[in-house]
Order: sequence, then structure tokens, then C-alpha cells
Amino acid sequence: MRGISLLAVIVGGVVDVALSSILGLLLGVYVITSRGWTQIPREQLSRALAAVLHEDLLLSAAQLAIGFGCSVLGGFVAASIAKRRKLYNGLLASWLCVIIGLFSQLPDFRLASLAWRFATITLTPLCYMAGAYIRVKMQQNVPTRA
Repeated sequence: MRGISLLAVIVGGVVDVALSSILGLLLGVYVITSRGWTQIPREQLSRALAAVLHEDLLLSAAQLAIGFGCSVLGGFVAASIAKRRKLYNGLLASWLCVIIGLFSQLPDFRLASLAWRFATITLTPLCYMAGAYIRVKMQQNVPTRA
């Protein structure tokens, strides 16, 4: 447990989940308004929105980029807060996102997409590590003042 910053791990994870949620919501609002779905009942709207986000390649890519980009940012934030073992703290910050990803898959368990879901959940900690690595490299390249 030495070198683990609980604050860094929690803040990094919360930054990812919060920003992913906000940007995902904005993507959903864009889809709803651009397709003229503002008058559709809520129950039908959520199903239609989920379907189009999975079927439209560009929207799926945007959703994936939002998720992975926010995970990189979460790792960057965790490494920025941690005093020591920045890469390790960046990796540990992925806990919240991974748990949410796992639990969100339980109600909709289909074997056809199991490999894809496993891959995206597995890539999440790697994105956090990438963000932490970027932060470490940035700190190494800063010239020190004498």
C-alpha cells in the first residue's frame, strides 16, 4: 500500500466517469435533436438512441473515443495528484470505470458481443496507464531552475 494515493485514485476515477457521462449526454442530445426525435416518448427514445449509437459506425466511434479519451485524462489526473508511483496510481484510478463497465454488462448479457465488451473493459486500464505515462513524461521534460 506504500505509494498509493487514495485521493489520486478516487479523483482520477471520478474525473473519467463524470466527464464521460457529460460528454455522452451531449452526444445523446446531439443525436436526438439532429434526428428530430424531440417529440418521441421517453421509453421509445431511450431504445432508439441506444440502437442508433450501436448501429451507426461514426456515432459508435465517437462514443468510444469519448470513453477512452476520458480514461486517458483520468490516468493523467491521478498521476498529477500522486506524489510517488504515478503510473501505479494512474492504473489504480481505473477501478471505478472498470466496475461500472462490468456491472453495466450484467443486465444485457449476449455472447455475440462478449468479446467486444471484454476488449473495451480491458483497454480501459491501459488508457489510464497511457494518461499517467504522458504525465510522467511531461514532468521529466520540464527543465529545472537553478
